Amino acid sequence: MNELRGCFSIGLALGVALLSGCAGSSTRVVDDGRASSWDPTPPPLAAVTRVFEGASGEEIDLLALIRALSSADVVFLGETHLDDVTHRTEHAILEGLIDAKRGRVVLAMEMFTRDDQPALDRYLAGQIDEATFLAEAQEWANYHTGYRPLIESSRRAGVPVVGSNLSSALRRKLAFGGSEAFAALTDLERQGAAAELFPNSPDYWERFDRTLRGHMGGPGATDPEARLLSIQSLWDNTMGESCARALAAHPGHLVVHVNGGFHSWRGLGTAEQLRLRAPDAHVATVQIVPVGDLPAVDPESGEESADFVVYAETRARGLSEGTHAVIVGRELRYRLHVPDGKGPWPLLIWCPDEGAGAPDEAKRWELLIGDDAAIAVVEHPYPVIEEDLHASGRFSWDETFFEDLGAIGSGLARVRDAITRAHPIDRGRVLYAGIGAGGRVVATARWQDRDGPAALAIAPGPLGRLIEGGLSDPEELRGGELRVLATSANLESWESEIADRIEVGFPGRVAELAAGGDGVDAVRTALGLVSPEALEDPKILWIAHGSPLARQWAALAAAQLGGSWRVDVLSVGGVDLTDGLGAGSICLETDLAAESLADADLVLLLRPIFSAQDLASGVGIPLPSGPFGGTVVLVLPPGRSEDRSAAWHRLEEQDVTRKRSRFVGLRVAETGTERDLPAVLDELRAEGKSVVRIAPVRFCATAEEMRTLRASTLGHDEGLRISWTPGLGGEIWRVLGESAGVR
Repeated sequence: MNELRGCFSIGLALGVALLSGCAGSSTRVVDDGRASSWDPTPPPLAAVTRVFEGASGEEIDLLALIRALSSADVVFLGETHLDDVTHRTEHAILEGLIDAKRGRVVLAMEMFTRDDQPALDRYLAGQIDEATFLAEAQEWANYHTGYRPLIESSRRAGVPVVGSNLSSALRRKLAFGGSEAFAALTDLERQGAAAELFPNSPDYWERFDRTLRGHMGGPGATDPEARLLSIQSLWDNTMGESCARALAAHPGHLVVHVNGGFHSWRGLGTAEQLRLRAPDAHVATVQIVPVGDLPAVDPESGEESADFVVYAETRARGLSEGTHAVIVGRELRYRLHVPDGKGPWPLLIWCPDEGAGAPDEAKRWELLIGDDAAIAVVEHPYPVIEEDLHASGRFSWDETFFEDLGAIGSGLARVRDAITRAHPIDRGRVLYAGIGAGGRVVATARWQDRDGPAALAIAPGPLGRLIEGGLSDPEELRGGELRVLATSANLESWESEIADRIEVGFPGRVAELAAGGDGVDAVRTALGLVSPEALEDPKILWIAHGSPLARQWAALAAAQLGGSWRVDVLSVGGVDLTDGLGAGSICLETDLAAESLADADLVLLLRPIFSAQDLASGVGIPLPSGPFGGTVVLVLPPGRSEDRSAAWHRLEEQDVTRKRSRFVGLRVAETGTERDLPAVLDELRAEGKSVVRIAPVRFCATAEEMRTLRASTLGHDEGLRISWTPGLGGEIWRVLGESAGVR
């Protein structure tokens, strides 16, 4: 999947495919001798690369690699086009080979075309300056950060440089014309491509199709003639012929060709085309693969993609889509619960849905299985304030989808390793699991790591951009399977995806998630825990609206209550509220339904959940975050009876939050009265308060209700740092059960 981002460019038109590229992602600038007021010296390559022989997996150093390459006739350097350490490595290899061969080297580059050859020759001969050269040649956007050092070293050493690629004008002409356009080329135009075309091998096209799937409609036409005349084939043929011509034109020289890694993977593509034209040439292939965790590289678990593989630590990338970037580390936070006792414990690594809060999910799983398993709930790396003003997060953005999911996948492996090193964990019972967007994360993490644990994706939604991810090469799998519980709407697409993955070695299975199901029993089963028998007639937790947060808080309440529950939305306004309610069901919005649902034989109500007496200890009231506390403002809706309003105001008089933290105070605002929210905020500001958390006295307010509350604070919030909680539902689990009584 990583080879789909930043490592190849794809164009498809009328079945003609173009794939230029490699496998991996990321970059960092080579010192080109320009003056600087600070030390520009990058880390030594030995500190940021590891080199392995492809066949044996034996680790060698860079000097040994250069010595081995110096005996070849042609060397293919397969790269990721944007990665900085990759470019530094290529530069070091080129300069090492120039020294070893005493200048008898020819540099050939995918990055320049046959059209660019006159400008290249004139610049290397000193006949034009660099500005003129770059104006005449069509250099790549990241030329200065990626390829300039290669050209400058060649110029200084008198090394010829060959623009090996297909003429860009010819590429544009053939992209839409197919065989008819190719047959109509003039003799002059034909010089921009290989004189004779040879088909690429079936293995090459098989990998091409796997990698390209999902991009712009798929790989297009697959018949032999269309394959042969495709841009991809013309590209490989032309670069292979250019290398063969360079070898013939410079006897005794070593040709070094720089290309996207896909073009020389396992000696296929361009490398294969060279061999067809120069069968006696000694060819060596090198794949340079960027990685985020260099010490963790395990070549035995990788593919033999080349004669030599260089793993390069990702540090920066060159210009792409208008931006440069450096690669910085950031925390992937998780909340951990490990049961008391000796263990070893099974481990659940859980990824919540986007919009759900990790603290609530951590508590829910602790209530559900916390006596029997260790639990790590991963926090979203991107904080987000939702429409209802509660803080949650996302795992990815569309613009950086594959980078984000790749980073999270690596992060989950590190979470697993950190926990299993520090705690008594049964390593044979580790499970990645997630729901919604979290389900897509764990599916991706499992596909990234061929040795990873079992994974369970619950209601992962539509495949979306996952279909753009290329399929990996078939290889033996040593990890657990991926199981997907899909909703009926997405079942067919996930079945197709898992079938494709099975073909390349990833076992998996798909089942339909029951309507209203949450996958908890599937998690228990996957961890090897005894799953409690489901009640034939589960009770219902009724909520007033179906926002993701309301459902999450209801699920948290269900976990505290124990037994079998399902969450459903209560209809109000002209609807018989008792219709279909089973005995023992609970309405979590008693203010909406208390009078209509008066029949206690049908519905057990929490008396009311947010009554003052239930919260008299301060438990159940959300507190401000941070070590120095602040003030909680509870906002009562209009229309409360005088007795109920007075009970809430008594909580303020008693300052019950001080029982939990001496740094937290409590105020009560009442909408529609003189002591409404704006008045309370003015009062706090006059007292010199600064940190405020506002929560309506509801189980879970709607986004519209929260926006109305926030609008009322405009002009009254100056100097205050306000955070919002859309109700008390996230804390209600604390007062359920024996402490408050389910009435």
